[in-house]
Amino acid sequence: HNLHKSLFGVEPTPEQGRAIAMQVNIMSGRGEFGKFENARAVGSKILFSPGHTLSRFQYIGGGALWAGDAKSKAVMALAYGKTIASLAALVGLAWFASGSDQPIETDPRSSDFLKIKVGPTRIDVMAGLSQAIVFASRMLSRETKRGGKIIPLTGPDVKYGAPDLGSTIGAFGRSKLNPFLGSTFNAWSEKDFSGNATDWETELNKLWKPMTYADIADVAQAQGVPKAAVMIIGAMLGAGVSTYEPRKPKKAKGTERRIDLR
Repeated sequence: HNLHKSLFGVEPTPEQGRAIAMQVNIMSGRGEFGKFENARAVGSKILFSPGHTLSRFQYIGGGALWAGDAKSKAVMALAYGKTIASLAALVGLAWFASGSDQPIETDPRSSDFLKIKVGPTRIDVMAGLSQAIVFASRMLSRETKRGGKIIPLTGPDVKYGAPDLGSTIGAFGRSKLNPFLGSTFNAWSEKDFSGNATDWETELNKLWKPMTYADIADVAQAQGVPKAAVMIIGAMLGAGVSTYEPRKPKKAKGTERRIDLR
């Protein structure tokens, strides 16, 4: 409202106010379900914060820019511009402060899109927007990026066992499960979301640990105290800080040790 008044010198009309309020909800992580508001409560039984997930897609899709009149659209467009400029500055400053020697990934088909990479640790300051952008980019292009290579998700070039469109959608859905269902699925499949081996005991131990503190423990172990101190401050302020264990390479066929018991 203050931004509208500073631009046009008058208070917004009720219609303009509703459009601006909708955009504020979307920007702050409360997605607009509209006529399907009851789906919020139902979705929360399965997903971790369905409103926040929806809001990220609504934000990158223009949010309430499609509602209201020309004046409210101008206010929201200005807010978009400020947010984009702020995020760009934040990513740059975070990269500089982290001491990373790895460039920032700018391909939206990569899971590292706009994340700061410090060894096995990934720092995400995009408030969940990068996940929505990556998923939407993969769906629209029907491609993903792994290990610096562009991999098709459809067509005859998809190799057996490689990710395809269906598995990409499934992986995104799995990443959004609430903690209880996510841990149950991990233990049942004996693999966590990153593909590392897990079991019921490990997953039960994860459930009682606050996610931020678990991430802090992982980054402290991986980076050591000096580097971890900066990253921990970011995690406490809301940045996503994740540390991935490198996957063990598979043994080539014919290289296993064999014992002759004859």
